[in-house]
Amino acid sequence: MAATVAAVLLIPRVGMMAAMGLLLLVMVRLLNGSWRVAILTAVIVTLCLYAVFVAWLQVPVPRGPWGW
Repeated sequence: MAATVAAVLLIPRVGMMAAMGLLLLVMVRLLNGSWRVAILTAVIVTLCLYAVFVAWLQVPVPRGPWGW
């Protein structure tokens, strides 16, 4: 629960996609996944979320200081 709250609080600072990627990374590690699996999951799922919601459906999401 703390990881989810932290991700929500990070959204204005780092952007929606980066916060979701970090949340996925933390959640997979908390569920005893290896670092390799956690990083791959965070990257692949975040890219899929970006492709579906931002690129395809054109849903405006909060962007971080890096523009994504």
